[in-house]
Amino acid sequence: MGKQDETDEADVPNTTTPPEPAELAYSAYCTIRNWKAVNGDPLPLWADVTEDIKEGWRAAVKAVLPAKETVVDKGETLRLATNPADVELPLLTEDQINTMDLEEACSQLGNRVYKVCLLYEQLEHRGVVRGNGHHAAQHIAKLAETELRERWITKPAA
Repeated sequence: MGKQDETDEADVPNTTTPPEPAELAYSAYCTIRNWKAVNGDPLPLWADVTEDIKEGWRAAVKAVLPAKETVVDKGETLRLATNPADVELPLLTEDQINTMDLEEACSQLGNRVYKVCLLYEQLEHRGVVRGNGHHAAQHIAKLAETELRERWITKPAA
């Protein structure tokens, strides 16, 4: 069964449980393809996709999504599960922080905030935020850098 112009009861989304990531990925693919297969046939709704195809989509999503847990590995890496790119942010050493100047601090902070804020891009692709998620992440990273510059205390030369 292909994507239908009229919605019947079977096509009404289940509002009690969110769709699994594989279904979201499949839906995004179908949308980009205008719900047409390479040969021009209509692509089926997720509910009508065979289980072996669903398993393929699940395997593909699992390969690119991080684990569900957010963990700190012995204080060396903060692993965030908010980004399908599995953002890893190495924690800075005390020596790195103590020798950091304003420009390096702004660079580190801006890059880290940007990576975390890529959640905006995911939400954009899901259709729940308007605008460009990448630009939102850039904007928030720039705000963090500006805030750091305003709060930076310049120590007098010894």
